Parts: sequence; structure tokens; C-alpha cells
Amino acid sequence: MTAQPRPARPRGVLAISTFFLVTLVLGAYLLLGFALRLAAAWASRPTPEPAATGQAPTPLPTRLRVGAATATRIPGRTPVPTATPAPSATPVVAAACAEGLRDGGFEAGGAWEIVNTAYTAGYVSKPAAYVTNPVHSGERALRLGITEGPDVFSYSAADQAVTIPADAVSVRLSVWMYLTSSDRAGDGQYLLILKQGGGYDTLMWELSDAPNWQRREYSLNAYRGQRITIHFEAHNDGDGALTAMYVDDVSLTVCRAGPAPSPSPRPR
Repeated sequence: MTAQPRPARPRGVLAISTFFLVTLVLGAYLLLGFALRLAAAWASRPTPEPAATGQAPTPLPTRLRVGAATATRIPGRTPVPTATPAPSATPVVAAACAEGLRDGGFEAGGAWEIVNTAYTAGYVSKPAAYVTNPVHSGERALRLGITEGPDVFSYSAADQAVTIPADAVSVRLSVWMYLTSSDRAGDGQYLLILKQGGGYDTLMWELSDAPNWQRREYSLNAYRGQRITIHFEAHNDGDGALTAMYVDDVSLTVCRAGPAPSPSPRPR
């Protein structure tokens, strides 16, 4: 069989196909160039600064250099702190204290003045007296007032004069008291400070029934540089109800400024 020749394509169709192909390639090239320019412009745009918030920026953490030396604690050993030298001691003035009264326990007698204090002539005198019961310590105490027998209008008193040093830094009077009374009014139990120029100050003025030993303490700093009289007293008004007080272990502690203590020698 004889082969049939292919029919020839028309020249116009071939030209049109070539034109469209070239146009498509050129358009793709232009589109690619435009995309590259747009990407470059976007990458080079300026970055806007953040708005101020009024707070300081947080510092970045400091990084340790690799290989930097660090302290290593040896197991089983405790670091010994560096000894701090002690400050030099300031001399302290010591207070030397001494007893300011004589026979505060009423054991010897004679130091206290006991006065016959019947109120008027014709009344039975009921002066203060030393007793052996009750006592706070030792063998004797001082009784003031009436504990038995008829109740009479009377005062019982005992006192001792003393001079308070002007340079005293502390003056304290302490007393042990045992108070008894069956009265409700009129009688009294007193502790007074009689002044040298006249008059008195009241440390205690009461009417109590407390049949047990109680300690009272008073500051006498206000009497530094003065001569005073420490005065105990009990009063009965004669109405038939008895009042008394017992006193023991009276102490007047007077402290005066002394020299600074000598420093102890240092061991060699």
C-alpha cells in the first residue's frame, strides 16, 4: 500500500501558536520580577518603635562565661567566719550599796526610839514593844497598837532618824508588815517620813486586817541630802475594836556611785 502524505498545517495557525507561547513566557518573567521586587521592599521596611509604657525595661539575664571559675564547697567542711574584733569596753560606774538603818530586825534594841504615846493623862499608855511572836525572821519583831486588853484612845509609835547622802543614786526602803484590826473606821496603821524642818509625808495610811507577813517597798530618792525620821505608828480610837501592826526586817538600801571596776588582766 502506498503511504499517504500528511497534510501540511496552515501557516497562519503556526504563527498564532508561536505568538501566544512567547507572550506567556514573557508574562511569567515579568510577574516573577515584580514578586522579587515586592519581597525586597517588604524586607527593607523600617521597624516601628514600641510605645512607651512608663516602666523600665527588664534587664536581660547575665550569662555566665563558659569556663569561669566558681567557688566549690568541699563536703564535710563548714566555712569559718572571719572573726570581728570586739569594740573596746566602756568603763561602767558601779553603784556601791549599803544599809542605812541600824537594827532593822529589832534584835539588839536601842536603835529605835519607842515613845510613851498615851493620848491624855488618865488613859492607859500603850507604847510600842518588842515581841517574839509573830516574827518574820530572827528572834524579835516590833509591835505597835493594841492586841489584847481594853481598847483606849492611844497612839503607839517608834522611829529612827537617818541622813540620806546627797550623792545617792538610789534609796529604797523595804518593810515586812503584819497587820491586824477588828475595827472598820477610826483606827489606823501608818508609815510616815518626818521632816527635819517640820511636817511629814505619808508612805502608808490604812486600816487593814491582814494577819500574814507582807513586804512593802518605797522609793526615798526625793529625800537625798536630807535628814529624815522613819516613823511607824498605830492608832486606836477607844471604841472597843482593837488595831495593831507588827514590823520586822526594815531595810534602807542606799546606793552611791562608785569608781569604775578595774579591768581584768588578760591571760598571756
